[in-house]
Amino acid sequence: MRSWLIAGVLVVCGLQGYAGEPTLFTSTRYVMDAAFSSDGTLWVATRGGVLRRDAKGAWSKFTTANGLPSSEPAQIRITDGSVQVVFYARASAVWRDGEWTVGPAVPWRPSLPDRPAPPPPNIPGTHIVTRCRGGSREIAALFGDGLYEYAGGKWVRLEIGLPDNARDITALASDGSALWVGTRRDGLWRYDGKVWTQFLQPDEPYSHNVQCIAPYRGSVYFSTLEDGLAVRTGGKWQHVSAPAISSDAPRQMVEFGGSLYVRQTDGKVDRLDGDKWTLDVLSKILPRKQAYALACDGKRLYVGEWGGWSEFDGKTWTHHLKHSELQGIEVTAILPEERTVWVGTQGHGLAEVDRATEKVCLHDERNGLADDWVRCISRADGTLYVGTYVGGLLARRGSAWEHVPGVQGSEITDLKPDGAGGLLAATRSSAYRVASDGQVSQLDARVSEAQALCPCADGVWVGTRSGIWLLPK
Repeated sequence: MRSWLIAGVLVVCGLQGYAGEPTLFTSTRYVMDAAFSSDGTLWVATRGGVLRRDAKGAWSKFTTANGLPSSEPAQIRITDGSVQVVFYARASAVWRDGEWTVGPAVPWRPSLPDRPAPPPPNIPGTHIVTRCRGGSREIAALFGDGLYEYAGGKWVRLEIGLPDNARDITALASDGSALWVGTRRDGLWRYDGKVWTQFLQPDEPYSHNVQCIAPYRGSVYFSTLEDGLAVRTGGKWQHVSAPAISSDAPRQMVEFGGSLYVRQTDGKVDRLDGDKWTLDVLSKILPRKQAYALACDGKRLYVGEWGGWSEFDGKTWTHHLKHSELQGIEVTAILPEERTVWVGTQGHGLAEVDRATEKVCLHDERNGLADDWVRCISRADGTLYVGTYVGGLLARRGSAWEHVPGVQGSEITDLKPDGAGGLLAATRSSAYRVASDGQVSQLDARVSEAQALCPCADGVWVGTRSGIWLLPK
């Protein structure tokens, strides 16, 4: 039985973790709320933190890296000379005298409690999304339509040349002299009575809900939930989306033969050769058309399919789709090794396939695997690790499966060797390192809902639902 050494309190970036000052990258393009304080400061709640624009036009940004309890504020409230930020069921924070004070959760409430008359019939807009007051004016955004002003007991459409990219409106604010519009994916816009101006923050990815991270030719690629690829090159962010790639929902990436292969959520696989994309490169090659998992051992590309997998050595494809133990089963992860191919499945555990004999041995809940839904597989310092959907992290040495305590979170989202004999593990709770001696340390207590990992020369990239962390060595 392996002995797991666990510190009484998890080490945060300790001697065997990552030291230095972490950097958090978020996107503030998705605006949730906006309001002006009495001193003329504009406060903006976004899905990437809180933005502050003072009366002179200088911007500041606040996230969990600056002490906020979350980088996803829901609402801005201006009360008694202070600014209160409401977070979803987690906490609140008040800005007063130049600093944040975190407090208990408070319920969201409408900023304008009194309801105006409903929108007139026979217009494109279906309902009021948001509204604001600026001086004596009340302005509302109607879903599927545009901006209206409520005056004299009736709604009047504002014909002010609203830009196409500013039409998916989520928030409005006005100081009486200018109208500010917050959007779902295109940041903030200001109308000064004559001209529309867009405001986007510098050094931000287009989106930060990261599903996978892969280095390729000096750049780092981040697949996002529904906004294509974010790419970090030379200290700058770039964005790749459809139609340059097959969809805006890339899921997994591996490098093979000098190319980057990108699996989409619909099973298509795109290939990047340097700077040239070729779309849907495998559907005419794979017997079962759709790819469910990708892996590479340096010599071959592996593609998980329904009921098995296919291999490509750079010249020839071989297909392994006739194992009776895998028929009718979705393949979720592959770890190729010299003598064995480990195949993770959804609902049927882990298949151990002997390359020489083609014999399949199933590991599932009947023989010690805590959960039959395998999310990811990795090996570090001779130990095989399996991350599951609801059963946590499992390790195997000899013939027994053992739960790895200290790694919080039942869903393991990613596993990567750290290059020093240890294992990096991402979970819905945080991100951890399991050292070769079994000691577990948390990479950074501020990291939550980790979904992807990528060790690099600078440290380790951690992709989460609400931000992208670079934790330096």
